Amino acid sequence: MTPGDNIRIEKPLLMLVEGADDYWFFCRIIEKRLGIEDCRRSNVQIVQFAEERKLGDFLVHSLLPAIRTSSVRVRAIGIVRDADCFYDRAFQSVSDSLRHAGLPVPNSPTTAANGTFNGAQIRTTVYIMPDNTSSGDLESLCLRAIQDSPAMACVESYIECLKAQGQTVRYERKAKLHAFLVSNTDDPTLQPGQAIGAGIIPWNSPAFGDVHKFLDMLDAAG
Repeated sequence: MTPGDNIRIEKPLLMLVEGADDYWFFCRIIEKRLGIEDCRRSNVQIVQFAEERKLGDFLVHSLLPAIRTSSVRVRAIGIVRDADCFYDRAFQSVSDSLRHAGLPVPNSPTTAANGTFNGAQIRTTVYIMPDNTSSGDLESLCLRAIQDSPAMACVESYIECLKAQGQTVRYERKAKLHAFLVSNTDDPTLQPGQAIGAGIIPWNSPAFGDVHKFLDMLDAAG
């Protein structure tokens, strides 16, 4: 589902993600886990909301009104957010948004919170990428999954060479990941989700342990 306010609730389990890269990453992971060709066939509905919009506003003004008027009973909401530079702030921000919306608030990303909404039981879970404890983002997570690839030594040398030439490498994690992806495919526009689907990034890497734990917790409410 693309960003927007016209949300149609179709599944009992909802996953909220910030951007398109996150959407396709989790879509492809779900497909691999279940052995299906389309993540929309699972019981998880991935909802992408506009990155520039605050989560709390999205919950109160878009998602929860859609849940209230839907014939589908929503049993769980999982929220995915990048830690970026500050893990603690990211989790606190999600917690504040849930509290503002009147939804149950987990004590930590590794736990689920149970409560009621619209007269029914509902569970919330939170996953702060990359690992629920440290700073980073989707790129950080994917880099961990490919860190032992022989190509990564070349990628690291490439980045260091640029720096030695006085080149400022903005968004270094993105630069490393995309340099790796370009080295493994003829498509220079390949994104993380597509790389998961193509097997270039292994979906069952131990680096994705927290991803699968999060999905297991979400599935448990179904």
